Amino acid sequence: MDNRIKLNVLGISAGKTQTDAYVLVLEDEYRTLRVPVVIRMLEAEAIALELEGLKTARPLTHDLMTNFANAFKIRVSEVEIYKIEDGVFYANIVFVGNNNTITIDARLSDAVALALRFNAPIYSPKEIIEKAGISFLDQPKNIERKAAKEKDKYLLIKDLQKKLEKAIAEEDYELAAEIKKELDQLK
Repeated sequence: MDNRIKLNVLGISAGKTQTDAYVLVLEDEYRTLRVPVVIRMLEAEAIALELEGLKTARPLTHDLMTNFANAFKIRVSEVEIYKIEDGVFYANIVFVGNNNTITIDARLSDAVALALRFNAPIYSPKEIIEKAGISFLDQPKNIERKAAKEKDKYLLIKDLQKKLEKAIAEEDYELAAEIKKELDQLK
């Protein structure tokens, strides 16, 4: 039995914690949960342009990919979010064409930008939506706050991983052990 839930793109808002961060808000098909996803400005622009039905004078990267796929009679049949780890969403894009089906790993923001251009559905296992989702009864500020916390946690983990690598390279194993302990607590 398929335990996947269909998601719709609700919109994009500017992030409050960083100038280059935006929040893509996905909503489950039952309109009970919203999933905030922190994305970068370029991907936010690609998604927003498609949501608004606006075209640029020259094709952007996602438009180029769409034109390429259409030229070879390939389409996106669906996008699936298959994992969330340390606040990062992992997605697959399923391409169909010429009697072949190919699944390619992608950033969720890129997958959504292409799904919108191909009018393809976006799915995720119920467990991921329940883990990352926020009840629709929550205020928009709470959605942004949860997205910001996830992004901050992700950035902290990345920073600690760099410090761990440096401590090991400098053979400061005592510091490395402390950093590793802190990383384990965050994960």
